[in-house]
Amino acid sequence: MGALQTDLLQGAQRSRRVVSVQTSAGLFLGYVLSHNPELLLLRTITRQGLLTGVRTIALHAISQVHFDDRYVRLIEFKEHNPEVVYGLPAAPDGLDNQYLTVPVLLQRALEVRQLLL
Repeated sequence: MGALQTDLLQGAQRSRRVVSVQTSAGLFLGYVLSHNPELLLLRTITRQGLLTGVRTIALHAISQVHFDDRYVRLIEFKEHNPEVVYGLPAAPDGLDNQYLTVPVLLQRALEVRQLLL
């Protein structure tokens, strides 16, 4: 693996930024946890920005490393802003940001005539 790719991995690890790693097995996205002359330890995320696990990749199998490009920034945005990307679930008025017990929910349903007795 070249010095440029090693520098990219070190920079991504220091700044805790997402990288995309292209191998013969496919494209992997994630955070560089560590690397040495033989292996790369990557905390992987999906294309939707969800953390999935940890993957070990042999450095000789890596053909490309992308760091801070348009696609990687999009994945980072999805990870850090899921409510913007996917929206918040719809909830009736008064139920959005508070924890309610079952008796309180039943009382509210009774008040708005959504409860049959």
